[in-house]
Amino acid sequence: MRKIIFYRLENDECPVQDYLDSLSNKQIEKVFFVLDIIENFDIVPS
Repeated sequence: MRKIIFYRLENDECPVQDYLDSLSNKQIEKVFFVLDIIENFDIVPS
């Protein structure tokens, strides 16, 4: 199992979180669906 870590800038901002905050709920669900696949499967399907 992998662990996805969102990086933070020196000023403690998180660009990935800022991006996710700009998305609609449906878009966020899709992103987290893919992140979950990446975390849990050894081979990620295309």
